Amino acid sequence: MITTYLIIGHLLNDFLLQPYRLIQWKMKNFGGVLVHVLLLAGVSAILLFPYLARWETWAVIGGISVVHFITDLAKINIALKYDNFPLPYIADQTIHFISILIGGGLLAKMEFALPDSWFYENLYSNVWLWVVCLIIIFIGYMISILFLQTKKLVGKTIKGMEGDIPFVSRSMKIFLFIFVYIFYFSTAILLGLS
Repeated sequence: MITTYLIIGHLLNDFLLQPYRLIQWKMKNFGGVLVHVLLLAGVSAILLFPYLARWETWAVIGGISVVHFITDLAKINIALKYDNFPLPYIADQTIHFISILIGGGLLAKMEFALPDSWFYENLYSNVWLWVVCLIIIFIGYMISILFLQTKKLVGKTIKGMEGDIPFVSRSMKIFLFIFVYIFYFSTAILLGLS
């Protein structure tokens, strides 16, 4: 389940907790990327709170956050320099996914004893409750793409560090999101059930 929690944290941070203003800030300077990554570390720590007494948990959260920071900076610089959205995005998500699998795999090998309580047994460790959370994240982000972000931005450009990049079409963004989300979602479910 630890990897599932890390995947949920990543999905929350990369999709729901990344409004358009933060994306613009990330494009202008690394301070936006730093805030984005600090949010990732915070969300991961909240989701992994029963495991925080072990230094290894903090090391994994830190490692995933550093990898996330570096790949986001690289993605932004490549996207701005070469103006090709899909490839840097797919590479970025692939690297994030691999770092989550490695970090979650390292923690999953360790012995953790969750307290015996109704909360941990019925809520925190309940895979189906987390499936519902993933579905809510998906629906929330799709509503955001379909109704809030793209209606006001189609045909516009995003101001970047070294120039403007065209706003990605709604259909391309939806296709990529669905592809990435289904991949993360199915992995989280499989890991949570195992």
